[in-house]
Amino acid sequence: MTKPKKTQPVHTGSMNYTHIAVIIILSAAVFANSLPGNFVWDDEIQVVKNWRIRSFENLPSAFTTAFWSFLGTPAENQTNFYRPVQTITYMLAYAVGGLSPTAYHAFSIIYHAAASVFVYLIGLELTFAPGVAFATAALFAVHPAHTEAVAWIAAIPDVACGAFYFAAVLFYFRYSRTRTRAFLWLSCLLFFAALLSKEMAVTLPFFLLLLRRRSSSSEEGSFLASLRQVIPLFAVLALYLMMRVAALGLLATSYLQVQAGWLDWLSLGVRVLGDYFRYSLVPYPLSAFHLIPLKLEYRFVSTSLSLAVIAVLATVLWLFRARIPEALLWFSSFGLMLVPVFYFKGMSNTFFAERYLYIPSFAMIALVVSTAGRLNIPKFHLIFGAIGVVFALAAVCRNETWRTSERLYQTTLALQPEVTHMRINLADIYLKRNDDTSARDLLASAIKYMESDRYVRYPYELYRAYVGLGAIEARAGRYAEAREDFKKAIGVNPNGDWGYLYLGGIFMEAEGDYPKAIENFRKAIELGPLNEVARDYLGVAMLNQKNYDEAIRYFEEALKVNPNYEDARNHLAIASQARP
Repeated sequence: MTKPKKTQPVHTGSMNYTHIAVIIILSAAVFANSLPGNFVWDDEIQVVKNWRIRSFENLPSAFTTAFWSFLGTPAENQTNFYRPVQTITYMLAYAVGGLSPTAYHAFSIIYHAAASVFVYLIGLELTFAPGVAFATAALFAVHPAHTEAVAWIAAIPDVACGAFYFAAVLFYFRYSRTRTRAFLWLSCLLFFAALLSKEMAVTLPFFLLLLRRRSSSSEEGSFLASLRQVIPLFAVLALYLMMRVAALGLLATSYLQVQAGWLDWLSLGVRVLGDYFRYSLVPYPLSAFHLIPLKLEYRFVSTSLSLAVIAVLATVLWLFRARIPEALLWFSSFGLMLVPVFYFKGMSNTFFAERYLYIPSFAMIALVVSTAGRLNIPKFHLIFGAIGVVFALAAVCRNETWRTSERLYQTTLALQPEVTHMRINLADIYLKRNDDTSARDLLASAIKYMESDRYVRYPYELYRAYVGLGAIEARAGRYAEAREDFKKAIGVNPNGDWGYLYLGGIFMEAEGDYPKAIENFRKAIELGPLNEVARDYLGVAMLNQKNYDEAIRYFEEALKVNPNYEDARNHLAIASQARP
């Protein structure tokens, strides 16, 4: 067997350490105001109630189970989330700062800064002029669409995947240029880490194949030669898929059980691609939840516009391929990197999310900046500097929205009032604040919005709305009405824990029927192993019956589930003092 021919090193732009320092500073400075942010939205579940992250002894389970398996319910094991790196990052953050959100935000910013630096170095490997590489990385670092990925702790998989993805690309290019085997092995290892962060990384070998077509005129650039070069990465992908199937029992599952025709699904892809294209260039208005109708009849105009824009742009890039040959390549790369998010049935409650743009935005930024550089656009640096300033200011302002759940929900509803998920979440906050009037208005309007078939309806949201209304009725002493609401909730979702929990509360508080109350509390714990409120209620039932030892046990269990649960802490103190 002949030894592979060593290619001549390709000239790359010289690395400028000042550029790297500025990119790191930009990445950190723009997102620094996310550091004081609270746990928001899903963070309370993914971090605060995630017992697995509290000890490194649980590290092996991160690789052998689904991410959500810590909830302990069979339904949560049927998920598309195989995210070992997410669990490991949470473990590290917990070791550093416990349940302080700052530690988790710091890891997000570190990942983001690393991803931005790797984007710069990739640009140099691709022979971008240093100024072009710097502009690409700087715009990536401050892009406002990245606020969801960086400022939201639950989105750590996106920034972690991006950092490892771009690092793997960088070292693959260095291997391709120098034929140093260590770079290839390092690229494979980083690609594996990217896959273990999030499924978006599956596109990496195909992205590399696409970029290698830049040198297709040579023997080294032929498709078969390129394919041989990335075989090790496909081997890594195969290993990941085997691990994923072993952990999840399947490659992917479907969350949606809806009736829609093939044209609805196909046109949805066109509409969503158009939205991703628009948000990568003009990230406004930003929202934590983008509602898009599934049925074409409700979005015909917007879908047609997306199709027209995509078709026109692709045609223009094709016609000018001789003058700007790499533009079409970057446009194709943008679409390729988005492929995983077009499995709409595998998404939990949204067809479009800004965090999914984290990796693909690199391709679109590279398209715009490299094309401007090749065309010698006048005042290139001034134009992109101004864009960078606008982007940075927009990102800083957007970070403020992600600092509290209440502000996040209110801002989202101001843009799209129909988002029932956010309405019910905001109602929960008002319920805890004893603002029953505001909570009732939100819950009632959520149910009204769910009567329409414009958007996909999720039965779980209807269940939550009935639970909330029942809680309001119970607190007002209208127990008959409350019982009806809880029965409606259980009818919608028989496996929901909160309906049984509050029914138990009615038996205990209104009727003094402790056997039935305890039966319902135990049912709630069975259905929701991490429901700290059910354990607290059961502890109260035991305390009222002077069963102090059992009461203390349940209060301690509630605090083990949620160390920040003050009601259980107060009840524990009362039970401990009352125990003989």
